[in-house]
Amino acid sequence: ISSPINTHNPDSIQASSHAFFQVSKYIVTKFISTFLAIPVAYSLGIYFEELSCEHVWFFLPFSVDCLLLLKRVKTISRSVIRTVVAGLCQS
Repeated sequence: ISSPINTHNPDSIQASSHAFFQVSKYIVTKFISTFLAIPVAYSLGIYFEELSCEHVWFFLPFSVDCLLLLKRVKTISRSVIRTVVAGLCQS
């Protein structure tokens, strides 16, 4: 399954378009890696540093505080439930 032979471009046009594509791909890749790699790496480094700082200094203490609060809530709710259920069961 292909296009008819008479619709194909001449070999010189195909070869030159392929060569132009290869050269432009090489130039664009070198441009991106030369001029954009350093700023992107720097900005991602800053982002991950902020993310780890937030995790260590904000998320972990908050989760520890929540766990401590939940232990207190668990103790209080357990004693209230035992008192109410025991009172209902005795009556």
